[in-house]
Amino acid sequence: MKNVLLSSFLALGLVGMFTVPSLGDWVVVGTVQVPQGEAADWSPTTSTLIMSEAGGVYTQSLTNLTDTTPIYEFKVLDDEGTPPADWGDPEIVPYNVRVYGGGSGDATITLDSNTPNANGSPTLWVNSDTYVLQVVGSFQVAAGGAADWNPADSAFLLTSQGNGYYSYDAVIATPGTYEFKFSMGDGWDNQVGTDGFSNNAASASFTTTTADEAVTFFVDLANNSIGPITESPVVLGDVNLDGFVDFLDISPFITVLSTGGSQAEADIDESGTVDFLDITPFIAILSGQ
Repeated sequence: MKNVLLSSFLALGLVGMFTVPSLGDWVVVGTVQVPQGEAADWSPTTSTLIMSEAGGVYTQSLTNLTDTTPIYEFKVLDDEGTPPADWGDPEIVPYNVRVYGGGSGDATITLDSNTPNANGSPTLWVNSDTYVLQVVGSFQVAAGGAADWNPADSAFLLTSQGNGYYSYDAVIATPGTYEFKFSMGDGWDNQVGTDGFSNNAASASFTTTTADEAVTFFVDLANNSIGPITESPVVLGDVNLDGFVDFLDISPFITVLSTGGSQAEADIDESGTVDFLDITPFIAILSGQ
């Protein structure tokens, strides 16, 4: 009976992967408009940046974001099927999202209506090599910082490795379980967590088991993922990295499965890829088998 119940929960989650998309167009507005050749910024009625949609996932490519000052910003509006979009229409992204200029000047916005974030909005990711990101969390003092959850400590800035991948190497002095997320270096208005970009991104956790354990934090914008790489053993099924395998792991498991990710905790059959072959062993672990 327990397996049937778990299968039902999982099936409901999988159905949620194929949410019917909005009947209207999702339109990008902000200071990214003029670089795309438009006449004015923050002009929803003239914006041609209508996101492409496939299976509830919306994307928009941006170019020519080469100016390093000021930082570019955008929102996303839903015209509800009555174009053009205008202020007063629902804001799919209700806060100003940053895109740093420079480098190639390219960025890709992705919104997934199948996986809401902590605010109930579609999960947002922006792939660019020019972000200023730093890791913050309850581990910072243990890693030599002056205070935990301090987004102003530049000692924790990540390094861009190219292709939307950023990393930071830390040494955690004291064994324990810690939480973390990422900020954009000067406050909490723009964050990156397990549920993507947000002004209230979800934290993740990791556990160290030895003194002075090396941990590498990463943000992979090309593959919509964050995480730590630690020396601690992988706990199969603990997809939300909270130290337990329980019902709270179902939703993040579905997210990794739907994106074809490779997170080790979700790769139950240890094949190197999270796919439908991992569903049955995942249910078995949740059932305590």
